[in-house]
Amino acid sequence: MNGGQECGKPFVNNISNYINELSLIGDLSAELDEMAFPIALCDYIDQGKNPDLQMKQNYMVTQTKNNLQRSRIVNTHSLHQYLENGQKYFKQWSQEKNKCINNNNNKNMNECINHNTKPKSVKYSKSK
Repeated sequence: MNGGQECGKPFVNNISNYINELSLIGDLSAELDEMAFPIALCDYIDQGKNPDLQMKQNYMVTQTKNNLQRSRIVNTHSLHQYLENGQKYFKQWSQEKNKCINNNNNKNMNECINHNTKPKSVKYSKSK
């Protein structure tokens, strides 16, 4: 078979089917206009790689960033609690120092100051 009439009809049918399939793809492509997906994913698929692996890698990166952000939030809250407790301790220490100075009527002021410079044990509590 080198061609001829017996090959002409199947060839025309194949071309006709091909054109019909392309028109279906063209109709479906309008639905993709609203979709957004990363170009890197297209490149990844063009390279013959599995897009699920890319998704897993993106998930791991996102999870790592989220964990970092959560730790920042927790650490900021802890710092806030320590600063609040420090303010409470400073106020308590200042009140005791002033009380000592006022009770001694400015006599032995150095003794009061030296006495109050050693911190008393303070319980740090986490307030909600």
